[in-house]
Amino acid sequence: EKVTSRVSKENSISQPSYKTQIREYKIIFHKAGENVIKGPVIQGIIKTPGGTSKTFDQEGEQQKINIKPNPNNDLVSDNITIAVQWTPDEKEVSVGQAITRSITIRGTNNALSQFPSMELPEMPDYDVYVEKTKESEKLMKNKKLISTLIVKQVFVPKKNHTTFNVPDVKFTWLNPNDGKKKDLT
Repeated sequence: EKVTSRVSKENSISQPSYKTQIREYKIIFHKAGENVIKGPVIQGIIKTPGGTSKTFDQEGEQQKINIKPNPNNDLVSDNITIAVQWTPDEKEVSVGQAITRSITIRGTNNALSQFPSMELPEMPDYDVYVEKTKESEKLMKNKKLISTLIVKQVFVPKKNHTTFNVPDVKFTWLNPNDGKKKDLT
């Protein structure tokens, strides 16, 4: 999947013009073992000063990468953070007043598709729904991919004197740099 694309143009009166295009991709491997990434292929036409044209083909080097097994299908990331914010901040709310839980998960060097799904708990005394979900992926200057998922869950009490108890969001992730699993709540 393409993450960024940049184009720069260089023009000079005494030299031929050329264009440089840089494309950066993220690749998520689903199978352990050695994988081969084919090099980019470029084809073009070179116009000579005499008015003739010459075609060319060029292919980049293949890259081999060894992927370690992930038998438990753990979320793999260099770092994961989670932040939860509740609105309103009061201890008591009225029937029909919305209680919103905003969950922000931010990961380094993983894709949004790898984040766990946020299942809403079943709560018979509340209307429960997802207000909105925001997703973003950004490639930083240091070549780290930052993925952010924001989920807003809304709980609306149907009757008075109801105890509000929502389970925490919990998941385990694997840091590929040290091979350690970490729990996040």
